[in-house]
Amino acid sequence: MKFVELSSEDFDQWIKKLGKSNHLQSIDMAHLKEKRGRKIHFVGLEDDHHQVLEAALLAALPTRVGKAYEIEGWLPSSAENSETVSAFLKALQTYVKNNGGISLLIKPDVPYVVTDVRGENPKFQNESLIEIFQKAGYSYHKLDLRPEFAGFDWNYKKDLKGVDPSKPEKSYLKGAQQSLKQAHHYPTVVREITGLEEMPRFYACYEKTCHRLGISPKE
Repeated sequence: MKFVELSSEDFDQWIKKLGKSNHLQSIDMAHLKEKRGRKIHFVGLEDDHHQVLEAALLAALPTRVGKAYEIEGWLPSSAENSETVSAFLKALQTYVKNNGGISLLIKPDVPYVVTDVRGENPKFQNESLIEIFQKAGYSYHKLDLRPEFAGFDWNYKKDLKGVDPSKPEKSYLKGAQQSLKQAHHYPTVVREITGLEEMPRFYACYEKTCHRLGISPKE
């Protein structure tokens, strides 16, 4: 196995063949991160036949003392394949060190805990992936023990199996159902922006929301 830099085309093909996706690991996100001052690297692990086994969008943010590297929403080919995942993680450490890195933060898009609709009765998953990271020399930052710079993202996904597709709101708690009713009443519609001519209106809404939440909007 060999650690390599991939072209954007090769990375895009890998994601399409993977059968799962995360916008944080996409060509569009790479372009956005570049505009925000990141240096983008498409990296991967190949076998002896040049077939990609693992790949990721790696972003580097320059600082005064070095580069802070980060992989958000990483999609491992298999959370259980310790050999390829471990080889990729170890090679990634070497790559970052050789390219002026002072830190490397990886946020995998892998299910960790499943609960009921009230957030109770947790069942943990993919704990073996944490062991793979630790054996490869990484530190695992739990929610209540993480250093402030590490960050921690919870992504909530609802299992809709067995739910009537014509009435999915019935599977939610009363508070969520009420919010949905209000959204339909006003009405609130989520749609894709159709062109650049809508950007001024979009940014005005975004700026207003930022001010309401007490944060600074990004240009």
